[in-house]
Amino acid sequence: MQDPRPTWTRAGQGQRYEPLPGFLKLPVRGWRNLSPRGKRVVAALAAALVAGIAVAWPFVVRDRNAGERERAAVAAQHKAASLRALREDQRPRHDMLSASQRARIHAGGGLQASMPAALVATQLETSISADVRDRVAAGKLDGDVRETTCNAVKVRSRTGADFNCFTFTGEASGYRFSARAQLPAGTLAWCKENPRPLHPTSFVLTVPISSECR
Repeated sequence: MQDPRPTWTRAGQGQRYEPLPGFLKLPVRGWRNLSPRGKRVVAALAAALVAGIAVAWPFVVRDRNAGERERAAVAAQHKAASLRALREDQRPRHDMLSASQRARIHAGGGLQASMPAALVATQLETSISADVRDRVAAGKLDGDVRETTCNAVKVRSRTGADFNCFTFTGEASGYRFSARAQLPAGTLAWCKENPRPLHPTSFVLTVPISSECR
């Protein structure tokens, strides 16, 4: 009958197992445990890997540079298109004062006087409203024109005056314009403004307002 009592292996006898080293030391232990032939195979594979990377790296760099150039070209195209659209949006629009209007302005003391300036403001309000309606119909602007208000700046001459105008398409929303009247030629010019946001979240393109409008 077999003795049920456990048997013990004396110290120095039987198999011994080394505890696993830390994760980063595992490759070192694995290398030490390899046979000479295994070490030669691993060394050959490592050399082949390094050679492969050396051969492929110029192509990787070339493709990366090509991708960067392509992205830069696309970004430049988008920027150019945005600038063209912004210039078109802000370019001066024009109208003329009639001969009778010019005669009334001259008779009233020129654009320095309040009544002649108010007459020009009324004409600008009509012209800018029509312009905005045309742009809305063309899909270049949004909203329905409710009214346009124009106010002459305080400093103006007998023959020239600047105006600040706003076309309302909502209770407190719409489009801002700078405008200028030149009495000798009877010309009116206005430019839509695109002011920078108070807290821009990205790069904002800007185009200066034409000197015709201010």
